[in-house]
Amino acid sequence: MTNKVLSINQTFQVLGGSDRYYFNLNELLSKRGYDVIEFAAKGELEGESAFSKYFPEQVNFSSSNPMNLAKYLYNKDAKRKLSSLITDLGKPDFAHLQIYYGHLTVAIIDLLKQQGIPIVQTLHEYKFSCPVYTHLYDNEICEKCIDGNAFNAVIKRCKNDSLVASAVRYAEYAFSRQMGDIDKVDQFICVSKFQAGLMKRAGIPDHKLNVIYNFVDVNRDIVSFTHNNYLLYFGRLESLKGMDTLLESARRMPDVKFVVVGDGPYKTKMLESLKSGTLSNVEYLGFKSGDELWTLVKECKAVLVPSEWYENCSMTVLEAKAYGKPVIAARIGGITEQIVDGVNGYLHEPKDPDSLNNAIERLNSLSDEEYQTMSKESRNDLENRYSADVHYAKLKTIYEKVL
Repeated sequence: MTNKVLSINQTFQVLGGSDRYYFNLNELLSKRGYDVIEFAAKGELEGESAFSKYFPEQVNFSSSNPMNLAKYLYNKDAKRKLSSLITDLGKPDFAHLQIYYGHLTVAIIDLLKQQGIPIVQTLHEYKFSCPVYTHLYDNEICEKCIDGNAFNAVIKRCKNDSLVASAVRYAEYAFSRQMGDIDKVDQFICVSKFQAGLMKRAGIPDHKLNVIYNFVDVNRDIVSFTHNNYLLYFGRLESLKGMDTLLESARRMPDVKFVVVGDGPYKTKMLESLKSGTLSNVEYLGFKSGDELWTLVKECKAVLVPSEWYENCSMTVLEAKAYGKPVIAARIGGITEQIVDGVNGYLHEPKDPDSLNNAIERLNSLSDEEYQTMSKESRNDLENRYSADVHYAKLKTIYEKVL
């Protein structure tokens, strides 16, 4: 009998790693014989979904009127649209949620529970332990809300240093908890052991916690153990991703070529830095996707992930491994579970350009044979721990629990 899974994400578009996982998961489940029903707020890819007529509008975060705030806390339109989908297409065997809050809200949890539909949720960040999701305050790691009172997020103005924005995030956090965002979900999937530890401290019971690393497709003929001698950063351009550290590292290593790909709030600051004339070894190529992006990954010497926040299971790291590329990344969060220093990449201290430079020098000191060995170890690690087959085998046990 074919299982019908209701697959839910905040929007039907790709803005980050959790969105990429959503679409990868839908493809994986379809290939394994599941009947996948998509549900999300509208997004730029909605035209590719057979279920888009049921998608609610996105919440307008730029508007602060009371009606919009109410929709951010409890989106009745999302609940109504999801109800119509279930009525028209039949009750699914279970629902698998990614990030749903913000646009869909805890309103959909209410409906799923009322319908008796088992709920699995994959966690991609730290909403349950930090009202602003990042465990960052003033660009420094902070855990005051997980061990103390979550109202600290308001007192410290953790969201954009704004009292209003921080209060809104706290209100959503507190309201969702009261409405059962933990109690009503049957099983949670953490994407790193590190994350699972924080979620346990945040109040998720042991019997609901599972750890399954993210995955990427390893069957494509994409591996390359050669390179064009440049270091690549690709992803969202944000301070918490370590962009200051990356640029300072590049400034101190003028003979090393750095290529940056992506878009985000740090873009303006980065372009201003590039105009200074002291970063002629940094090439910014803008946002890339598809074959253009993957060609850049395939031809680089290593991928840089200099994050300054608690990364969980970085999709960037996995995508680099898929191409057999070593990764140079910050020693923080779940990244430490993805990279074995000196074996399939190098770890450096976060916010430390000297430490990053040292890791780059270690990479550059490798002979061609040593580099190929490290590249092969990176790819082998992907196949052993992050393949679709490994991921699905573990995922299936979670589905069986709720079924």
